[in-house]
This record gives sequence, C-alpha cells and structure tokens, in this order.
Amino acid sequence: MFIRAVFVHISDMLTFVSQILMMVSLAAILYRIAKTLPRIDENPPKTLSLKEHWVTRRIEQIDTKIKITSEKLLRRVEVLLLKWENKVSKKVHKLKEESAKTASDILKVEKPEEKKEEEKSS
Repeated sequence: MFIRAVFVHISDMLTFVSQILMMVSLAAILYRIAKTLPRIDENPPKTLSLKEHWVTRRIEQIDTKIKITSEKLLRRVEVLLLKWENKVSKKVHKLKEESAKTASDILKVEKPEEKKEEEKSS
C-alpha cells in the first residue's frame, strides 16, 4: 500500500513538472516572438512589388473576364426565368378560367325545356 501511494505521488509530480515545462517553453516562444516584432517593418520591400509582376496582371485579366462572363450569364438566366415565369402565370390564368367555367357549369341548373331547344337547334 505504501508503495502504491509513492507511485501515485511520483506520477502526480511528473505530471506537474511536465506542465511547468510546457508553460516555460510557451513563455520562451512568446518572448522570442515579442522580441522580433519591432524588427518587422510595416512597409514591404520595394524590390518585390506584386503590381509589377506579370502573374498578377494575368490574374487580374482572368478575373475581369470571369466577372464579365458571369454577368452575361446571369443576365441570360434572368431573361429565361422571366420568360418561364410569364408562361407559368399564363398557364395558371388559363387553369383558373377553366375551373371557373366548370364550376359555373356544375352550379348552373338547366331546365329540361332548354335542353330540348338546344338539341333541336343543333
């Protein structure tokens, strides 16, 4: 039992020491970063300019072409959607008219005399 208590105590101490070492190393890393920050200049070096590089010009050209193409495509899609919406609304309007006619036919009660007159005329 005594030996078990000693091992538990030693394992707790090893955990504590490892945590202390982790904190000290983290503090050392932060110290090194803080020490090098004042040396970093806010202005980038003028010898390496991204605006003068041919790759950036090509990327900008590709970007403008993509923008123009996407605008044209979206305009065409918009026109197609508006045409489709117009066709659908016309179809819905026709269906409403047909359903109104059938509803009025169902509600309309014809007299037998009127049926005979219609049959004679046709």
